[in-house]
Amino acid sequence: MNSEVIMGDCREVLPTLEPESVQLFCCSPPYAQGLEYEQGLDWDGLRELMAGVATAALPICQPSGFFFVNFGETTKYPRTMAELYNAVFRDAGWIMHSRRIWQKHFSSCSLTGAMISQTIAAAEWEYIWTFRRPPSIKEVHRDKTLSLRGIWTCSEANLVSRDEHPAAFPPELAEKAIRVWTDPGDLVCDPFCGSGSTGVAAKRLGRRFIGIEQREDYAELAEHIIGQATVSLMVEPVPKPEQVPLEYLA
Repeated sequence: MNSEVIMGDCREVLPTLEPESVQLFCCSPPYAQGLEYEQGLDWDGLRELMAGVATAALPICQPSGFFFVNFGETTKYPRTMAELYNAVFRDAGWIMHSRRIWQKHFSSCSLTGAMISQTIAAAEWEYIWTFRRPPSIKEVHRDKTLSLRGIWTCSEANLVSRDEHPAAFPPELAEKAIRVWTDPGDLVCDPFCGSGSTGVAAKRLGRRFIGIEQREDYAELAEHIIGQATVSLMVEPVPKPEQVPLEYLA
């Protein structure tokens, strides 16, 4: 199964891809929380970044395609991340499709001194939102065991250490999105490839993959990790599932 990692700014790389070629964008963008790879990125910078990505991705998306994005809330800014993502995707022309919660294991959450000394909740959940490209009016109904659930959980097991990447995306979470919104052979794209978790999930499930990563060290890490992944023996071509109307979401 074809997999490729392209080095560069995703806002510049996306317009070079074939129009209407991607069935699913699946990513966990930067949080603007001051991590090592986010230096200089504040609220306004994150909004500008995501607005550019949402705009560039729309014409690359198939008419039946989706954009799945994972992001966490923060107490660092007076405005919410939910406000930011809702605004930039709406303004770019996407339609809100579904909102879910990724429930994380409390024992794996990092508890800072502020959380311990104040009434600040641990970050034991994050948003996982999906937007669809208009004017799609039908959705393929694939895995109902996942698509009907509003709360998704996963093992949170990553393929790299925190020393290799400080905020790696669990492949299992990407696998859930890929199972719900794609078929074997479809093209999945992660504009913020990082350590390659989405690429691993796509390859395991028999999907094609394009990842975009701005940092050379992370791009090389992603290529290595994806290269080691194998296609699951459970992946087989399946008949096109039933399509259901989306008028109620318009």
